[in-house]
Amino acid sequence: MRFSLRLKLTLVSLLLLLIPLIGFRFSDIIKKDLVESRKKTLLFAARAVSSALGGRTGLFDREIFHSLDPAKDLYIYKLTNPMRLNGKTDDWQPFLSEARTFGREHILFIEKNYNYTAGSLHFKHLVGVRGKYLYALFLVTDDKIVYRNPNSLRLNRSDHLQIGIEDKNGRMHRYLVTTTKPGWINGFLMPRYRFAAIPLRMEPAIQGMWEETDGGYIIELRIPMKFIGQKLAFAIGDVDDEKERTMTCLIGTAATESADKLGWLLSESTTIEKLLKSFDRPHSRVLIVDTNQRIRASYGSLAAESNNKKKDKTLLENLHAKIYAILSPLYRLFTQPFSVNIVTPRPQPTTLDLKGIKEGLEGKSSVTSYFPKEQQVEIMAAIVPLLEQNKIVGAVVVEQTTNSILALQNKVIEESLTFTVLAFVIGGSACSSLPHASHPGSENWATRHHEPSAATVRSSQPLPPLLPAMKSAIFPVPSHPCLTN
Repeated sequence: MRFSLRLKLTLVSLLLLLIPLIGFRFSDIIKKDLVESRKKTLLFAARAVSSALGGRTGLFDREIFHSLDPAKDLYIYKLTNPMRLNGKTDDWQPFLSEARTFGREHILFIEKNYNYTAGSLHFKHLVGVRGKYLYALFLVTDDKIVYRNPNSLRLNRSDHLQIGIEDKNGRMHRYLVTTTKPGWINGFLMPRYRFAAIPLRMEPAIQGMWEETDGGYIIELRIPMKFIGQKLAFAIGDVDDEKERTMTCLIGTAATESADKLGWLLSESTTIEKLLKSFDRPHSRVLIVDTNQRIRASYGSLAAESNNKKKDKTLLENLHAKIYAILSPLYRLFTQPFSVNIVTPRPQPTTLDLKGIKEGLEGKSSVTSYFPKEQQVEIMAAIVPLLEQNKIVGAVVVEQTTNSILALQNKVIEESLTFTVLAFVIGGSACSSLPHASHPGSENWATRHHEPSAATVRSSQPLPPLLPAMKSAIFPVPSHPCLTN
């Protein structure tokens, strides 16, 4: 049974279409296996970090990982902009979104029969460090602002800010900040009990700005770091009646009158970050999270190392680059794009809200994936509990992108598509070089389908010289009268 050329070409084309389908299936199998392998590798690395840190006696006591209270503890951000005490929030970007809100749940004192509402008093607070100073920002919502009477020595008979500090020697200090009008402010050293009204002296090293707003006021404050040890607390006092001048409500991060009531002042642990350097993994990042879900140490980067060295390309590499440029619109239809230039800013002590973090702080290990905002990249994260003497003090997170896996998957798909397209092009060129078939009724078709017999061919050929003589002898030509003499 003979097949026509058209049918043969159709069958070959269908067979060529199997190439990209096989490539797609093969790429999915590769991706699945590599993802599973990556999960196991990240979990192994996270457990190794947890075991190494947990074996260091006293490390988490010195770095304040025990007895944390998310309601009282304050986290210091490393401010990146030059700070100006002007009562504005521009210098606090991009950390302003991390400001905590203090309201009804943080009331330390309220006057009897006082009808508290969120609009009467609440504030947002942020604290950071730059150079030798600690900066604090308070965005206060107050329905009625009462300034200090310039003729009165009692500082708590107006809207004010209370500060409780434990210094580096463990001694407790209380300060109060108030003003007679918006503008420059200083702190005043106060007696230790909460309702003390008359200051011991002014503290010129505590400086700031009080700026009035539509719904309240802003306090921007600067305190020398040499004043501060490991504990700190702030509280906003509210006075609404300019005649009675009694404090109606006090809302704060923690009580400011005794050291045992202050919250911990927490920052990144440089000691732990130095230890993490020994676990350096290429293109990965290690995060240490405390029981408040705050990042306390980090090391590594998710960005790939840039290779700026230029090298001469071979002829085959140049040809491959040209083919890729031509077929790139086709590749984009079937491949998965991802970001190569990954922006990974240095982690601040922000809340790490990842799926699996809460489970990790409960003793369960897991692997999760997430996509950072405004970046087309998937990040895998292995989360394991951080233990010290069988007690959970935090969690270890090891992160790595899936870019290398996606790159390999895309390469398999691209090569499958390239081979298929080239096969079609070469096959089409070969077919175009063959003689074209004619339609029935044409001369060539008739000649091909009505081949002459062997006798016909022989009779049509010219006779050799001996044959005419034999022909004349057998068939004599009659004589003509005109030819006889």
